[in-house]
Amino acid sequence: MVIPRSAKVLTSDSDYALVSVTLFKKCEEEFKVACRERRFTVRDFKFKADDIQASEEEYARLRTELEDQHVNFVKWCETIFGEAVIAQMHLKAVRSFVESVLRYGLPVNFEVAMILPQAKAESRLRAALQEMYGHLGGNWASSSEKDGETTAIPGIAQEDFYPYVFSFLNIQT
Repeated sequence: MVIPRSAKVLTSDSDYALVSVTLFKKCEEEFKVACRERRFTVRDFKFKADDIQASEEEYARLRTELEDQHVNFVKWCETIFGEAVIAQMHLKAVRSFVESVLRYGLPVNFEVAMILPQAKAESRLRAALQEMYGHLGGNWASSSEKDGETTAIPGIAQEDFYPYVFSFLNIQT
């Protein structure tokens, strides 16, 4: 006879389940036979205090090891993130240099600036930059904006064309 409400599913997956059941001693063999008839595997639980203590010690050791690894991982992420940002800024600088040389030729004579516009001021900033550097774009920049047409520029068909070198940097604050 199974003690009511004593059956507890300890763990399960798609094929199997491990269930703990408490029985009276006199019904143990009868329960095992009934389980085997239904193709269940029955195993006796043998309480060992040493195993439980070893399991708790192992859990505590793994917990401290996890905390140590977490601290090391956070330090590593902070270091690598800084290096990744530096690498990204170097790539932006190289791209600006190469694109400036390709657009305006040699000798190299240009200025690089990082501008962070205020909220909703990007269109005014673009207009001011267009006014200052519009003459550098040649026919590509002036004709397409005035006529309302889109002129296909070889090599930059996927991006907007500006008479100045523009590279977007996403900064989340």
